[in-house]
Amino acid sequence: MNEPVVLKEFADSFEKMTPEETLAKLGVTELLISGMMTQNCVTHTAISKAAEKYGATILPDCCTTVDEMIDLMQLALQTDSTRFIDFALNGLNAVPVIPGVTSDWHNLSHHGHDPAKLAELKVPEIQQMKLFGELLTKLKRTREEGGTLLDRTIVMFGSNLGNASSHDNKYMPILAAGGGFEHGQHLAFDPQKNPPLSNLYVQFLRRLGADANALGSSNGTIPGFVMARA
Repeated sequence: MNEPVVLKEFADSFEKMTPEETLAKLGVTELLISGMMTQNCVTHTAISKAAEKYGATILPDCCTTVDEMIDLMQLALQTDSTRFIDFALNGLNAVPVIPGVTSDWHNLSHHGHDPAKLAELKVPEIQQMKLFGELLTKLKRTREEGGTLLDRTIVMFGSNLGNASSHDNKYMPILAAGGGFEHGQHLAFDPQKNPPLSNLYVQFLRRLGADANALGSSNGTIPGFVMARA
């Protein structure tokens, strides 16, 4: 078997690579796309400018969904295959395949306080929270000696922007779950005196047994974020 293989370095398979040369040699006129990271590599390749002339089509049954990635994360932690997972849900410039959404996620994030855009943006964001809830549920239902997998796993969900409409990276919304911390509360701070997010990372490191007093721009800990009572 001598099928050509093109190794890529970016999410978009066409970026700084030569798949077009290979496709031309093979006489390819139609591109069918499948892959593991549907929300990243598959989508980036499908919406690539270079893919337009091929009428690129994503094969849904041959791609990994976020639900399947959640299953993999739970299994990886349960089997101790890894102790750290970083998973990103990228909005991209694609229209989410969700009923009620007709605009691409990136455009919706720049809503400018338009009520119609905000209402539509709410749909994929609610879906995001449902998926996050599924992950927490799976971890909580996984029993381990003396507790659950969620009890022993620090889970953080958040964004790199506090207000995507203006690209404001202050006052970012962050959710923390598991890890033996006290939860079921909403901590809000003065936007002018907001503690650095790295303060939270210091607390995470301490919980993991590290002798950490500072990280990056940290200046202490997050007020009110403490360990759960025994």
